[in-house]
Amino acid sequence: MKNFALFCALFAFAALSFAQEEAPKAPKTPADLKVSRAPFQQRMLENINKDAKKILDLYDANKNGVLDPEEADAFKKDLAAYEKLQPFARSLKVLKAVDTDKNLQISLDEAAKMQDVLKELRPQGDRPQGKRPGMGNRPRPNKPAPQKAE
Repeated sequence: MKNFALFCALFAFAALSFAQEEAPKAPKTPADLKVSRAPFQQRMLENINKDAKKILDLYDANKNGVLDPEEADAFKKDLAAYEKLQPFARSLKVLKAVDTDKNLQISLDEAAKMQDVLKELRPQGDRPQGKRPGMGNRPRPNKPAPQKAE
């Protein structure tokens, strides 16, 4: 009987030691998040500054390093035109590639060749169908099979 009690005690101790989980890690503090976001914010600021310099190079007619009111108005006018046309940019790119007779209409012959033309437009090394970029071969969590309703 003593052996059985000792066996049960050891079994209970072993079960409890295996059942304990690692203590949850403390959530990151705002300071930790700020440090981890710093490289991203730095790159974002660099990109914004590069774009601002390109805009200044394009629209600063007198090259004084500042957009004067007339220069700013020209920029705003072009930006408004871009924002108006931007939703059509992809369609216009396809239309330009497919519309061989340049009449802004896609004929049946042009439509028949559309898939081949679009394949040529696709950049080389395009991701395989169904794969998302950056996902790699990371392990996927096992999800239980959905329960069928009775």
